Amino acid sequence: MNIYQVETLLQLNVTFYDVSLNLPADPTTVALFIEDPNGVVTEVASNLLVRTGVGTYYSDFLPTMPGKWTYKWQGTGNSVIATSRDTSFFIQGSPLVS
Repeated sequence: MNIYQVETLLQLNVTFYDVSLNLPADPTTVALFIEDPNGVVTEVASNLLVRTGVGTYYSDFLPTMPGKWTYKWQGTGNSVIATSRDTSFFIQGSPLVS
C-alpha cells in the first residue's frame, strides 16, 4: 500500500479497455468513487475527471485527513463495462500540517 503525507496532491489514474479487442476504449460514462477513512464514499464530480487519451483518465485528489483511503473507477457503455480494482493508499498525519 502506498503511503503519502496529508495535504499531498495525488493523481488517481485509470485506463479502460474494450475487452473483446484488448485495446483502450472510451466508456460512454466514467465515474470515480473515493472512500475516506471514516467509510464515507463520495462520487467525484464529472468535471474533475480528465481524459488524456483513448480510455485514459485521471483526477487530482487532495486528501485532507490521515488514514486509509480507497478509490474505484467505473466505466460503462461502448463495449466497455468495467471497474478498476479497489485501490487503497494510506495518508500519514503530520505535526507540521493541521
